[in-house]
Amino acid sequence: MENCTLKDFFSVKQLAMGVKSNQSIEEISIKSCCIKRGGIGIITEALKTNHSLKTFILHHTHNAKGDNDAGNLSKLLEVHSSLQKIELSWNNVGCHGAAKLAAGLKLNVSLRDVDLSYNYKIGDYGAGKLADALKVNHSLQTINLTRNGIGNNGSGKLAEALKVNRSIHSIILTENIIGDFGAEMLAGALKVNQTLQKIDLNGNKIGDAGTDKLADALKVNQRLQDIGLGDNNVGIDGATKLADALKLNRSLLTIDFKKNDIGSIGVLEFAKAMEVNESLKAIDLESNYADMPCNENGVIASSLLLSRSLQKINLGCFLIRAGEVWMLAEALKDNHTLLSIRLNRSRIDSQGASVLAEALTVNQTLQEIYLANNLIDEDGADKFGEVLEVNQSLIVLDLNFNLIGEDGAVKLAKGLKVNRTLKQMFLIYNEIGDDGAGKLAEALKINRSLQKLDLKLNLITISGMNAFAEVLGVVKSLQMMYSSVLDIVLSSNLFTSYGVEKLITALKGNQVLQQVDLRSNEFSSLEGRRVLIDILNSKRSFESSVPSLQENHWLFSNFYCPGVEIWEGNQTFGWDSSQGVRMGS
Repeated sequence: MENCTLKDFFSVKQLAMGVKSNQSIEEISIKSCCIKRGGIGIITEALKTNHSLKTFILHHTHNAKGDNDAGNLSKLLEVHSSLQKIELSWNNVGCHGAAKLAAGLKLNVSLRDVDLSYNYKIGDYGAGKLADALKVNHSLQTINLTRNGIGNNGSGKLAEALKVNRSIHSIILTENIIGDFGAEMLAGALKVNQTLQKIDLNGNKIGDAGTDKLADALKVNQRLQDIGLGDNNVGIDGATKLADALKLNRSLLTIDFKKNDIGSIGVLEFAKAMEVNESLKAIDLESNYADMPCNENGVIASSLLLSRSLQKINLGCFLIRAGEVWMLAEALKDNHTLLSIRLNRSRIDSQGASVLAEALTVNQTLQEIYLANNLIDEDGADKFGEVLEVNQSLIVLDLNFNLIGEDGAVKLAKGLKVNRTLKQMFLIYNEIGDDGAGKLAEALKINRSLQKLDLKLNLITISGMNAFAEVLGVVKSLQMMYSSVLDIVLSSNLFTSYGVEKLITALKGNQVLQQVDLRSNEFSSLEGRRVLIDILNSKRSFESSVPSLQENHWLFSNFYCPGVEIWEGNQTFGWDSSQGVRMGS
């Protein structure tokens, strides 16, 4: 259930009776609903007699009494033997509620996953009580304590628990206030714990001192596979210590180190470590203020590509000058392990893009390249169009927020007609108009691999919409030949209700498309408004005519459509829970 109302006693009682009588239900999900006070207690009481439920999600419940509801759930945990996952994110659970849940966790033997994220008032006291439970509980494997207001004391208690707990595989402590002292306590636990596989400490005000202690722990711990230290206060010294640890560590597979302040020198230290390390698969170094003179960034970036193990690299905001990109491109030609590279916001122009594109005609292993927010114009797009004609490995091409324009879109469309591997293409905010959209639509008649095409925030009007309507109509007669575009995003363009009417007509009988996103367009004609109202309020008839959309999404929010009111109970088209059924921005 999502965006629902269970304010009256009768509604809550009906749901509780259904839960009691249905002994095959495995998941209950209540998201962004307004529930009568005491309603959660009635539902959890009913769940005590249900022996099939495995997942219970209570997310962002309006009118919730967090601590009281946590108490009711604690009583459920004491007796329920099949429940494996419980989510209470955004529910105003405080320190006393966390203490009540901890009491239930001490007795529960089935739960595997607990999510208490975004309950700001849990704090050190609540974290301490949960830590006490972890010393006793032997079934829990994942606990999410994101943004719970946990500081030094709470993280110290959790660290003590991790020294004795043998079941926890993942602990998420993102966006708390752990700091260097808390990091030191957790590092001590990592030297002892031999079961933890993931620890997320992103956004915790950890500096060089705390990172130094964690690095020492990684020299000893050979079980941890994933560590998150992004969005902290780590500088060059901390990065150097962590890089040195990587030379000895053989278990880490993923490091998130984005949004620190290690600069190009820190990135270089990681590159040196990767000459020795043969286990790390993914590293995120985005937004680390890496900008050095003397063409050193190109050398550093290409050094990372010499790694024999790395499969994913994020170098977003790593400023690579025009004369440096060729170094990266040459390294890419010789690399046979990298699957994904992100170079967003790196000031790469069309000359640099052309060099990278040429490398992709040689490299046949890279699957994803992200080049959003650069300076790539139609010439760069032309080269990537040529890449699509010959490359047999690329699955994702992201050129969002560039300068592709009409001519660039035409050249990409030419490549799409030949390509047989690309599944997702992102072209958001590229000044693409009707000519470019028309050519891309035409390519979709032939292309047999593309599943998602994102064209939001362009300049597409009714003419471009008609081109897509024609393509989607063709699917009915080319079901076996046509490759399945599952998701088309045309939100925030310039077409009106007449264009959407044409698209809707074309969609009837479509067996392929799963999502159409038409948000934030202008629907002002009287006839267009009537068509829109008929569609939104005729769930059964529309779903039967477009069967592939039945369990997916038709996104229609944020229209400029003055004077139109939509039936607020309509749930046909997968409304974004933050948008509801608003008409207008």
